Amino acid sequence: MLVVVTGSAQEGFKLKHPYPDYSVFSDFEITAMANRIRSSNPQIHRGGWEWDRLLRRYIDKGRNETAALEILRGYFMSILDRYDAAVSEGKGDEFNLLPGHKAWGAAGRVRVYEELARQGMLSEIEKAKFHHIFKQSMALSYDYNMLERSVNNRPYGMNGGPAVALKVFPDMPELKKHRRWLDVLWRELTEYGDT
Repeated sequence: MLVVVTGSAQEGFKLKHPYPDYSVFSDFEITAMANRIRSSNPQIHRGGWEWDRLLRRYIDKGRNETAALEILRGYFMSILDRYDAAVSEGKGDEFNLLPGHKAWGAAGRVRVYEELARQGMLSEIEKAKFHHIFKQSMALSYDYNMLERSVNNRPYGMNGGPAVALKVFPDMPELKKHRRWLDVLWRELTEYGDT
């Protein structure tokens, strides 16, 4: 059985993005959905895993579902919009994508950025803004004397974003410094023979 959900039916069913398939929607509907996602301020801290799964689906299917990329752009732009709002309120220097446990899922946000940049869907200003946000987040989030170093999920969940960002922003000094911390975490894991 195939169920096709139209735009008006979406409201009745209260479906939540991302949808399992966007191919049934017109370009106009996709643009409207992406704009709604952008203005809805979806979760960006401690989670947001569904957006990373949508990206994975897009890549695994050969990058052919262009509507999925538009939806991901709506999600990503909501992050930049929140930063802009913080700046206009005089709190831009406090905006942080990596605050402790809320950093879980940050690897997915970096991967979404990387794919959007790769596909030419971000302006130079948008790319520079995300670079700045991530650099600022690194500076705000990691007091190395206070960080936990143990074999459990917390250090690994909170360091996924920086680990992926090392590939995306290889020249960022904060990430070069953080690489040493990631190496320490890895050694902690391998010392216990868990690899």
